[in-house]
Amino acid sequence: MISAAIIEFMGYLSHECSVFRALLEDEVDIETGEIFPHCWMGRVTDAFCAGELNQTEQNMLLREAEKQLKPEDDSLSNLVAVSFVENLPPPQEQGYKLIAGYPALLRQYAIVFGSS
Repeated sequence: MISAAIIEFMGYLSHECSVFRALLEDEVDIETGEIFPHCWMGRVTDAFCAGELNQTEQNMLLREAEKQLKPEDDSLSNLVAVSFVENLPPPQEQGYKLIAGYPALLRQYAIVFGSS
């Protein structure tokens, strides 16, 4: 079951960015109507890393992702940490320029946990 916090987060991001909205529509299971948040967040990360977002959308995603990173392991923090941060390029690869612009906590997480 998807938590209300994840639904709100996905809805907000999808409202603010048409790329995310299209990805969300693609992730809805036709037969059950179920959405798989980690699959969607992975695709959001791919779109971000591929440069498919304008600067405003990039900033919004980074700001919202950082707001959700918390020491306690709630479902939304886990979604951001596992399916966003862990899929970001590590600083030793070409993604380093992206990481330099991340908010402080998100940058710290990406340097430690980024693996793509």
